[in-house]
Amino acid sequence: METIWAYEINITLFFQQLGNWLINPMEFFTFLGTEYAFLALMPLFYWSIDAVIGLRIGFMLLFSNGINTPLKFLFHSPRPYWLDPNVIAMSSETSFGMPSGHAQMAASIWGTLAASLRRWWVTVLLIFIIIMIGISRIYLGVHFTSDVIAGWAVGVILLVIMLVLEKRVVAWFMKKNTEEKLVYSLAISFLLILISLLAKMAVKNWVMPEEWMTNALAAAPQTTPAPFELSGIISISGTLFGTLAGLIFYNKKFGVYDAGGEPWKRILRYLLGMAGMIIIWFGLGMILPDGENVLALCLRYIRYGLTGFWMTGFAPVVFQVLHLSNKPSSLKKEGV
Repeated sequence: METIWAYEINITLFFQQLGNWLINPMEFFTFLGTEYAFLALMPLFYWSIDAVIGLRIGFMLLFSNGINTPLKFLFHSPRPYWLDPNVIAMSSETSFGMPSGHAQMAASIWGTLAASLRRWWVTVLLIFIIIMIGISRIYLGVHFTSDVIAGWAVGVILLVIMLVLEKRVVAWFMKKNTEEKLVYSLAISFLLILISLLAKMAVKNWVMPEEWMTNALAAAPQTTPAPFELSGIISISGTLFGTLAGLIFYNKKFGVYDAGGEPWKRILRYLLGMAGMIIIWFGLGMILPDGENVLALCLRYIRYGLTGFWMTGFAPVVFQVLHLSNKPSSLKKEGV
């Protein structure tokens, strides 16, 4: 890989030599590939536009992100600015480079939205965004071209798997009773953690070259590489369980959530829902300890689990109490 990386450094330097005027546009496209953008998009669709599309986006985000972590562990490859001091770290990251999480999530999640909306102009726009997100990661110095291509490939594979298996998996899940749904949801959540742990153990004897750390700190002193941290996968797994648990709770008690309604109600639902989500996520983040020890990771799982539960469980109840949402449908009361 060293030979490939040496060649790809030239591609990175070519993009960076195009000028600093591209920094803001590239940072914008990079933001469109972050989990923060998708965590704002999923509730927007679920609460205020189309609940089914919102769930598809949300679950693709969680599974795509959950798969990316163990893949990074297994490949344990550097960022360009870790390898070559000539690369300017216009952005910085603590994790390994391959596959690019931004490129992977862009292909899988924006691809999910394109497959859900089925409008040619939307598809063209989203493909353009996916391509620009990948280019932005190269320009900013945080990914090799091969990282981006690998991310796109994994994202497309996940999208195809979702399109092929979604109906069968949902039908299988809907046949389970409430207790079974909760057990399976918890098991899937823990499985993501287990896969990352196994991937980490598989490379436990690998040691990061001192040169990588030296170059990384010289280029971005504010960001110390910590590529084997588990806090990210714990956050994803907790959110996944909380989202599923909230969905199961709401469906059992009330029925199927309806994202329709008058425009002002849709807007108010989104603003109120996001305010509640931020309060739970940020508020608990201020109180609970952070770190990689067992207690901190367990509390992080609970924190993100409550955030997920708010999205699909608590928030819809609040909307209903405040008469901001339509009456839930009882036709699929046990469905998810």
